[in-house]
Amino acid sequence: MYSNFTNKAFILLTILLALFTLFVLPSVVLTTQAKQSDSLPELKIIPTKCVSLKQGQVCYVNVTVVWQVGDAGDYCLFSSLQSNLLQCWLSSKQGTFSQEVEITDDLIYTLTDTKNEQEIISNRLPLAWVYKKEKFSHSSWRVF
Repeated sequence: MYSNFTNKAFILLTILLALFTLFVLPSVVLTTQAKQSDSLPELKIIPTKCVSLKQGQVCYVNVTVVWQVGDAGDYCLFSSLQSNLLQCWLSSKQGTFSQEVEITDDLIYTLTDTKNEQEIISNRLPLAWVYKKEKFSHSSWRVF
């Protein structure tokens, strides 16, 4: 009689655990992920890299910066290419900025909070090339 009761209790507990795992737990995880994504700042740069033909050449690209933060506030965007700010947004949670740039090195965009002059997030636009710079010219190798 004792083992019959134990088996029924074990089966009931297994069913309750399965129902909890299927219905309750996913909603808690989704809610937590939604709250985390709202609070984490995000700064995307499009395109993700600037590509020139040869190493050392200038890379020309139209850049779009898209940012989003959890709390509305006053934010400004800076670039490692310029010493002054690019654009500011007042009482905003998100923003977009576009510009044409000519770069010879990686470019860094930084979003700052103007209230406390603190960097919120930054992201890098890397410079890449198709062909690496040659150390020696081919003409110096020729005998004739």
